[in-house]
Amino acid sequence: MSRFCLSLLFAIAVTLHDIEEALWLPGWIRAHVRTRFDPNPKAYCIATSLITVVVWIATLAAGFWPDVQSYQFVLSGFAFAMGFNAIAPHLWMSLIRRSYMPGVITGVLLNLPLALFLIHAELRSCSVSRLLFYWQTILYAVLLGLVAFGSLAALHFLYGKFETSTKRHAPDRPLPQDIE
Repeated sequence: MSRFCLSLLFAIAVTLHDIEEALWLPGWIRAHVRTRFDPNPKAYCIATSLITVVVWIATLAAGFWPDVQSYQFVLSGFAFAMGFNAIAPHLWMSLIRRSYMPGVITGVLLNLPLALFLIHAELRSCSVSRLLFYWQTILYAVLLGLVAFGSLAALHFLYGKFETSTKRHAPDRPLPQDIE
């Protein structure tokens, strides 16, 4: 199988995984995890959509320009991040909480094996040293993780502020100073 076909399968798997997370993860978190914030389904939907767009951009860039190694590193970093994501938090939290965490099946059965195959294919076709390949892959995986968690946190903050301000001024709810 060509690297591009493998990349397309990986992007499809990530898309399915992100859809599963967007639909069911906020409710699961509310029921199984104590957080300092109320998980916002809109924030998860936007964050997973952004991740999906990024994986498709990386996939298409690596496919259309296979000789540009930075695109290959980004795609390999994405594969590493998604493979890691299948184990921690999805599989790990499911085992600890003894409850299906949305994303386990798509993560473990699709993302993890496709990520491993994709990293292996990228490594075989790469003209740089293994050390540089692994360094770049891990670097892009960490950057992707920081951007993903940062955008999710920012979206929760923004939606929390927006929803708090709109709820405060909703006509069907009395303001706190009106309640006695």
